[in-house]
Amino acid sequence: MHNLKTILIFALFCIIGLIAIPYAQVVYSGDVSLKMKHIKGEFDVAMESQTDDEFAVGRMTLDKTYHGDLHGFSKGQMLSHVTNVKGSAGYVAMESFNGSLDGKKGGFVLMHQGIMDKGAQSLEISVIPDSGSDELTGISGKMSIEIVDGKHFYLFDYTLP
Repeated sequence: MHNLKTILIFALFCIIGLIAIPYAQVVYSGDVSLKMKHIKGEFDVAMESQTDDEFAVGRMTLDKTYHGDLHGFSKGQMLSHVTNVKGSAGYVAMESFNGSLDGKKGGFVLMHQGIMDKGAQSLEISVIPDSGSDELTGISGKMSIEIVDGKHFYLFDYTLP
């Protein structure tokens, strides 16, 4: 009887393995040969407020110039809202970049989502999947922003096929 239990448990693990292995391959469809690259540089930004008295959310246009390994221009739109609680706010933005990245020409779109919760900040900036063009087709990545002494800096982690 003990031998039968062992065989049944072993068979159960084999069945689970046969189900789990193909599932794991479907869940992870990324290319392990892609190497994440890390670059950083400076950018200039000009923001212009767009007024809309009927809409209780702030709206701005963005014009950026990137310098360094990410070199080019972007235009974007930002929506924001500041609450009545000090230090709480949020924003979303879409930004379309055109230029070059490590010498490869093309463009892609970044999506921003920022939250401030009573002063605690969270910011996520991601490349929209399948937004890359020309030599930047297939790009994926995340960007972060640092502001030091009034200057804006980007940190960009990305992969290209």
